[in-house]
Parts: sequence; C-alpha cells; structure tokens
Amino acid sequence: MDTIQATQPTSHLIWLHGELEAGRIPADLRWNPWVEDWTVTSSDGTVTGPHVYTAPEFRVAVLWALSRPGHPDAAEFFAGLAARNDDPAGLFFAIIHMAWDDRRADAARLLSTRIMTVSIAEVHKYIRMVEKSMSGYTDRDGKPAWHRDPDLRAIWPDLAWRIMDYLGQDSRGRIFEDIAPYLMVPDPIAEPDKALWLTYVTTDHPLLAWAEKQLRDPANRVEWDRQYEGWEQDEPQLALQLLVGERSGEAVLTELFCRDGKSRMGVIQAFRKQLTHMGDRLFARMLVTPGLSEEQRDGLLLAAAAAASRFPYSERDFLPILKGGKPIAEPLSCPMRKDD
Repeated sequence: MDTIQATQPTSHLIWLHGELEAGRIPADLRWNPWVEDWTVTSSDGTVTGPHVYTAPEFRVAVLWALSRPGHPDAAEFFAGLAARNDDPAGLFFAIIHMAWDDRRADAARLLSTRIMTVSIAEVHKYIRMVEKSMSGYTDRDGKPAWHRDPDLRAIWPDLAWRIMDYLGQDSRGRIFEDIAPYLMVPDPIAEPDKALWLTYVTTDHPLLAWAEKQLRDPANRVEWDRQYEGWEQDEPQLALQLLVGERSGEAVLTELFCRDGKSRMGVIQAFRKQLTHMGDRLFARMLVTPGLSEEQRDGLLLAAAAAASRFPYSERDFLPILKGGKPIAEPLSCPMRKDD
C-alpha cells in the first residue's frame, strides 16, 4: 500500500514514525496523495504533479492515522509524545488519540493543564480535530460522546468555553457548538461574551427572552438613562447586542429605535457592534427610514463598514451602501418623537 492509512497496523505506523525520526521517508511514500503541485508548462496550459511530503507533513499524516479509532495499542507511544514540552503536534495528537480511545476525561484533563503552554497558532492547527474527537459519533439519543461520561459531562462545557476564550473572540466561530445546550450563564451581565456566543450558535435561547425583558422593563430604562446618560455609548447594552439579528427582537428594537434620539443611537451602536450580514433586515429598514440625523446615518454606515471588514463574504451586501446606494426595504414607520 503506497499511502498512509488509519487502517494500517499500529506497529507499522509507529515504524514509519521511527523512520522519519531517523531522517528517512520510505521511497514508496514520498508522494502526498492529498495534495497536487501545479506546474506551468506553457502559456495556455498546466499539468499537475504529485506533491512530495515535507518531513512535518509526513509526521502529521502518520500521527493522524495513529490517533484515529482502532489503535488502543498506541497509548504508550502517545504518552511519550505528550510528556515532551517541545512537541505541540505530538501533544495534540495524544489528546485526540485519548478521545477516540474513549478516554475523553483523560484527554480533557491533559488539555486543561497543557493548552496554555502552546502558542495560539499551534492550537489553531489542531483544535478542530480535538473538537471532533471529543464529540465523537452522535449516539442514538443525539448527545455527543463527551456527554456519556458522567465526570466529563460536568466539566467539559466550561473547559471548552475557556479554550474558546483563550483563542479570542474572532476565533470562536462555531467551534465546540455541541456544548451550547449544557453551558450555563447564571449572570449574563457578568459573562457577556458567553451570552453573546450562545445566542449566536443557538436559536430561541432563553437569553433572548431575558434580553427582551430587560429592555421592556421601565425601571431598567430609567436606571440606564440616569446612569449612562441614555443608550448612546461606545459599548452598547448587552441586552441590545443579544437581540440584534434575531427576528424575535425586532419588535422591541423597533420600539426603542422610535422612542427617542438616545435610544435610537443605542440601537444603532448595537448593530455596529454585532451586525454580520444584510439578512438582518431591520438594519436595512432603519437605513431607509426618513428623518435620520447626520449622526444616526453615519452610525449606520459605520455599522455597514464594520460588517464588511469583519466578514468579507458580506462585502457584496454592504459595499453598495457604503458607496451611497440604498437597500430595497420598507422604512420603519415611527410616530413623531419628542426630539423631532
């Protein structure tokens, strides 16, 4: 067999790893079957050639094969790699092997004690594989594999969240999404990033009802108006941010947008902070609403610019707006406000 396969015997794959450490790549395994090198042969044509493994690529291919299910006898091999302090690839594939070998609690403990010793760049290389191995194959009850371990069930959601927090907001995306139903947020205001992530990856989360209640509570409005001199801040209220982009929040956001100038700017600031795409139809309706002040229009344009810079795939939606175009949308119908 002229490729590296997870179905090959553990002893053979460990032998391949040893050959590489000795400075050799077996001649029949020099070519990486998953990568093609393009070579230009003429002004109007190209040919493809096989890609020669680099030593790091070859090692990752071997470690990946060994870490897959079916290699319980590789435990000692991976324990040796995990004991090193200079081998991020070895550490992460040891964690992945533990998880696929149904030792997910051990994998989680190793991850929790060692992840801060590895650069974020190295974590990014392997974290998706860690996520997949911890989730495993979905059980008949629809729950991830880590949830079947009573000890892990209690610690993994918070640990996975801390890993995402370590990687930073821009790195979270939808990684570890299966922890969302089990991740608790007793006090959203104390953990705003967690609350925002949960409403991003789930639909109809109870936090949305909490946010709407906060915004509709007259006592909260009075307190916020007094303490913060209105809603017009660089950091919008968490409840506003949670509802931006959610259909369930359109009614209360519209009410606030039409309430007064301070509230209107608060809603606009929340869109600037959270807007991702033109699917947030309330944004388009706000932009074409008559009577916008120069400050309000500038705020909406800044929201479009922020969305275009954060999410390149949305540029086609927002660039025409930034160039002076107007989206096709029905304007909001606001009654005469006290500051008009």
